[in-house]
Amino acid sequence: MPDFTLANAEFDRQATILESLIRSIEYIGRQNIAEALSISEPSLLPLPPGSQNTMAASAMVLLAAHFEEYIRQQVEEFAKAAVTAYADMGTEHQERWLDNYWRAGSSRLNRIRPKGDPSWANEAQTLLLNLLEYPVRQNMSSFIAEMLAEHDNNMRWDTISEVTARVGVQKLSEKLFRSVDLKREVENPKKDLFTPILRGKLNEFYKTRNGIVHSISQNSGIGPTIFHSWIRFFRVFAAAFADAMADCHTDFVARVETSRQRRAVG
Repeated sequence: MPDFTLANAEFDRQATILESLIRSIEYIGRQNIAEALSISEPSLLPLPPGSQNTMAASAMVLLAAHFEEYIRQQVEEFAKAAVTAYADMGTEHQERWLDNYWRAGSSRLNRIRPKGDPSWANEAQTLLLNLLEYPVRQNMSSFIAEMLAEHDNNMRWDTISEVTARVGVQKLSEKLFRSVDLKREVENPKKDLFTPILRGKLNEFYKTRNGIVHSISQNSGIGPTIFHSWIRFFRVFAAAFADAMADCHTDFVARVETSRQRRAVG
């Protein structure tokens, strides 16, 4: 059985580190500018102007990276469990699974660029051989679960929906709506407004994140307060996502079993 709590615990640990970093910077920023804060030799000098915003902006970029890795890990966990049920999926489901996997493999192959990389041929050969073993020869030991979770775009809502659907997740938004904490975090919308609000929240975050990455000053409007509000949202979202993926896997197993029984009867 897949365990979706492990990645969630790791994401929470990373979030705690980032939050502690920002709180430490806030504390240092409150020191008397005339007196250095003496922790150990040498004394810690006061922060230069704009430092808190710069630190918060940097933490936002790291938060985005941790969140995207979290989603990939959860999709990979689902994929590892789902592929073991391939034989019982039914023809239509099998074809969809193989199509998604082959597209993901082709996309990874397409990202290998010979220019300036002397090792490109070895990397391409290894991937091609793996794709021949699975799915062509159905050698399960060559299955690359993390490949199904790869995507060129930020993990906005539509991207999350796409990569989870690749591995057989259905009705993700419906499962997320079961989270009391997540609904509270987005001000308890009605069910029909829930998905658009999540989409809007993630779009807003990535608009901010991308603005930071492409900004020279990296301090425009990003302070500790904004960072704390985002990290709270993502902690709640991550916990709800772990529960939703577990529920989706339960449904997946039930669908596969129904398909198996129908074929046995037929």
